[in-house]
Amino acid sequence: MSALTKKNWKWDQGTDLAIYFVYKTGASVATAVPPTDFSSWSVRMDIKDGSTTVGTINSVSVPEDTHTEATIADNGDIHIILGRELTTTSYMETRLTSQIRLSYDIILRNPTDTIQFKLAEGYIVLDPSVTIWE
Repeated sequence: MSALTKKNWKWDQGTDLAIYFVYKTGASVATAVPPTDFSSWSVRMDIKDGSTTVGTINSVSVPEDTHTEATIADNGDIHIILGRELTTTSYMETRLTSQIRLSYDIILRNPTDTIQFKLAEGYIVLDPSVTIWE
């Protein structure tokens, strides 16, 4: 459905990371439009450290939800908030002795016909912090 976006992010332990995508097509920013009405679509993001899932972010509530801090607007705007609590779990406290690289991907799904596609993938470089304010 679209070209895959490859994007890497930097995230500091104990902080929130806001990720924004605008999914539109067109010859220029001024003439770009959403390729479809996204009002019924959902978005999911999984974050992994090797084979260990450290976070799952969904725009809808599903059984495997760990967080529902993603939104997708009918105009193609996608907002994902990675909460600081993902960086302060006991797993992360043990792992985060120095900078680590987490992998992620973002999938869009149309529930009407269950078509889904990968919108983006890449890495999140997580840096340890001295101050952890929960």
